[in-house]
Amino acid sequence: MIRDLGELREDERLPGETRAVIDELMTVVGLVTVKQYPQGGMPGMKLTTAADQDPAFTFNVDTQARGGTSFMLGHVAHELTHVAAHQAFGSSPVMELVRAGATDAQVTALAEERRDTLADLRRALGEGAGFSDFQQRMLEEKLKYGGAGGKLKNYANAFAKAGKITPEQQAQLIAWDAAAGPASGTLVEYDTVINQMLVYLHLWETDQDHPFYVELRAAAQVAFDRRSQARAATAQAAGNIP
Repeated sequence: MIRDLGELREDERLPGETRAVIDELMTVVGLVTVKQYPQGGMPGMKLTTAADQDPAFTFNVDTQARGGTSFMLGHVAHELTHVAAHQAFGSSPVMELVRAGATDAQVTALAEERRDTLADLRRALGEGAGFSDFQQRMLEEKLKYGGAGGKLKNYANAFAKAGKITPEQQAQLIAWDAAAGPASGTLVEYDTVINQMLVYLHLWETDQDHPFYVELRAAAQVAFDRRSQARAATAQAAGNIP
């Protein structure tokens, strides 16, 4: 499935925004050292190394392929985005989509921007025809998942209870959750669902002039640029570049 996602770049019809995202995701595949069906747990991506070790991730693959190839390749893109964003933002094992050291005010602004973009996408989805009932439900589900409230706090408490983050990290994440208000889910799942939907729409052969597709590609570009800028800043802070 990872190989198939990478091979989408050979399709001349692939939008430039989607090609850039897949290029980014393919660079972190080597960090995912375990790929398996869930072993008594939930599907998803998790960091499996300590803070003082080189990062390595385990990918528990979703077995509920509700939409065949498009669902599975979208799922792969979603989970690899967690890895790419973790490396870009220098975040905790929760893999929050916030640059390390961000202030509460910066987090509030970021969450509000992402919340507004999701609202714009919902409007575009409601205004344009062209999706089947199943496709419409899938997109609505992802838009909701990307911005649900309380998500960062819930993750922080669960990870702290499991001993995967420090009390200081837990406190920081809970403060960011409060700063984001009802849009705290955008601090965990925004980039992932944006990239997931990019893959969906390409595999569904959606008209690139469809209002929702136009809005989605614009949102994806903004998110991609933010990760790229954060990645450069994280590398500089680590002394990896001049």
